[in-house]
Amino acid sequence: MLRIGVGSFAAEHYLPGVIGKLRKVLQDCQVETHVCRGHERILGTARGAYDLSIVTHDRSQIRQMLGDQRISENALHIELLGRHPMSVLARKDSDAGIQLAQFAEDQIVPLKHLSQWELIGPDRQSGLRRQLEQRLRTKSLYFAVEGGGWSAAKQFALHGLGVAIVPQATITEADQKKMIHRRLSPDFDRTDFLLFRSDESSDVVLQAKNAFAQELG
Repeated sequence: MLRIGVGSFAAEHYLPGVIGKLRKVLQDCQVETHVCRGHERILGTARGAYDLSIVTHDRSQIRQMLGDQRISENALHIELLGRHPMSVLARKDSDAGIQLAQFAEDQIVPLKHLSQWELIGPDRQSGLRRQLEQRLRTKSLYFAVEGGGWSAAKQFALHGLGVAIVPQATITEADQKKMIHRRLSPDFDRTDFLLFRSDESSDVVLQAKNAFAQELG
C-alpha cells in the first residue's frame, strides 16, 4: 500500500500520470490517494498516515507547523517538485475584465491592482494564500470569496463575483471564451513541494518519487 496525500490541483494535474507510471513498476502495490487540507497532509506524513504528500506551504511554514506540534523539524524531507505560473481571471464584460484587457497578453499585472479588486482564491489556511499575503505586506487584500478549489474560483469569476487567482494550468479554452486572464509576477508562482519522512527508505516510496520526477520533468 502506497498512501499519497494531495490537494485538488495535484490530484488533477499530477496523479493520473504518476499512478499510470507506478502501475507499470509496482504491479503488486495498491496506491491510495487522499485529497485533504495542506496542514493535514504535512502532519499526516510526519505521523505516518501518508507515505508522500504534495503541499504549497514553503519550508519555513512546514517547519513551523511541525514545531507547533512538537515534531522535529527534521522529521520530513522536503523536495521542490514544480512551479506553476499564477494568473488573475475575470469576466470580459466586468470592470476588472476591462482593466485586464488593457494589458498585453504577455504583460505582468502590476501588484497594486490586487488591492483594488475583490478577489476569489484559496482560504487563509492555504500555503499559497499565506505566501501571497506575506509578499504583499504593505497592501491590503480583500477576498470576497475564498476556498472551494480552483474550479469553484473560476465559476465565481464567471458569474462576475470578483477576480479569481488561479494556476494558469487550470484555465481552459472554454474559460477563455467568456473570461480574460493575465499572468501574475513569477514571485507568485505556485510552488509545489514533495514531502516524505526523513527516515523513509522503502523501494515503493523511491519508485513513487521517481514517478513524480518523470511526470514533471
